[in-house]
Amino acid sequence: MATSPSPVEHQTHCHALWEVDRPLSSQKGWNAGQTGPGPRSPRFPLQLSYRRGLELLQELRALQFDKVVFTGVDPDQFCELEVLVGQAATLGLRPALALPRLSLTRSALEQLRVAGLAEVELRLDAPTASRHNAITGQSASFRLTIAAARMAKRLGLALHIQSLVNSETLPCLRETARLAEKLGAEVWSAVYQVPLTAVEACSMLSANIVEESFAVLAELARDCRFELRTRYARHFRRYELQQGVGHKNPEVLPWRNGQPWREPVDSGPSLYVSHTGEVFADPMLPISAGNINFLPLARIYQGSGLFAILHNRTMLKGKCGICEFRELCGGSRARAYALTGDWMEADPACSYEPKRTRPLMREHLPAGDGSSRDLRV
Repeated sequence: MATSPSPVEHQTHCHALWEVDRPLSSQKGWNAGQTGPGPRSPRFPLQLSYRRGLELLQELRALQFDKVVFTGVDPDQFCELEVLVGQAATLGLRPALALPRLSLTRSALEQLRVAGLAEVELRLDAPTASRHNAITGQSASFRLTIAAARMAKRLGLALHIQSLVNSETLPCLRETARLAEKLGAEVWSAVYQVPLTAVEACSMLSANIVEESFAVLAELARDCRFELRTRYARHFRRYELQQGVGHKNPEVLPWRNGQPWREPVDSGPSLYVSHTGEVFADPMLPISAGNINFLPLARIYQGSGLFAILHNRTMLKGKCGICEFRELCGGSRARAYALTGDWMEADPACSYEPKRTRPLMREHLPAGDGSSRDLRV
């Protein structure tokens, strides 16, 4: 029996985050200078195969995804990445590379650019070496980040810088954003903390301070040359609407065939695929929707209960479920899960009180037609 297509088939500006590799040992694997397979470090038993990875890229494009971000890899140690980047570009996906470890050479990055790499993502949490290194826990992190940013720009790659926002980084947030602008970042994302430990919970901003911090973001969006996005702070959309603030910067980024290409203000992925093939809504929301080693991606993304609920905001609980900005925002499901144990609960980092305050009766909510826009965490 024929079924109507899922609404997610028609979404635009969706991107996937794919953890390509996670070696079991620190032994060096394939060298980026090799032309073919060589010795590899041991892998997890369910590690995605090279062939399944190529199929994953085809599935993402068939689902009308626009972009894939490769993470969890070192381009100096994983030769397959060059082929994966090339395949993504050939299929019409925008290939991006997140570099959490920063251990790459110019030659390796240049090889990836020739293969089709369009963008590099880096983490910059503070404007000075001492503060950034203290936050990341890596003594050379700031120096390597600055060097990688400059290298990416010299090679003509787009630069996306992400900065953590919590009680440690908020006082210098403006300076961090200005440094990202000076480095030539086309996109800067303010990543609001989702606490995974008690220590991280202590440094998370209160809901009222989060609301106050949005004024800083609005100022930066107005004055800086980069495109500003948030992550785990979708209620910044509500703030902008209430304040009548828009992104003043009229410049567009010719990232795809010379045409403007804009994502929503939230920079979170529409899905996350782990190195073993588990599919999640986000790396910070540890609820698996299925595994692509056993099921096609389309069946997981369009048919799993997890994504069905995420795409239907009438199912949200607490004030998120009755908020008049529900379709614009939806709150952070990852933060709700981290702090309450229930990913459908209200986002604890939002101070806004909806106009409609009567309690929700979950059993009387309509099933919904799934017509709401993509709910990212």
